Amino acid sequence: MSGVCIMLDKKPKKGTDDYWASACKELNKPSKFLTRLEKYNKNGISEKVIQKMTKFLDKYKADFVPEVMKKASSACEGVTKWCLAIYEYHFVYKEITPLRANLAKAEKTHRSAQEDLRIKQAELEEVK
Repeated sequence: MSGVCIMLDKKPKKGTDDYWASACKELNKPSKFLTRLEKYNKNGISEKVIQKMTKFLDKYKADFVPEVMKKASSACEGVTKWCLAIYEYHFVYKEITPLRANLAKAEKTHRSAQEDLRIKQAELEEVK
């Protein structure tokens, strides 16, 4: 649950990396917890959260994998998959965001050129 607490930007026990108290609070209301995961703002993850998660994954990479977590429970496996997927998504999203902006700009230019072409073709038809 530490990985989930990091992704949800929960605070560990003061002066430690212990997220047990935060995890217990999150799991007190399972339906609310699942809703938070479903509605998680995956396009707006702060760099602070990503840095913490990177540090966490570096430290626990051998244990924080779905296959290992499955031994604890299928719920742990699912939550681990969610954490890893959202973490990886962040980097993909960060990489494609400028490409999407360039695409939007190119599409706008294309639409403008198409409109100019349509006007010129209409003018040409009048001359014929």
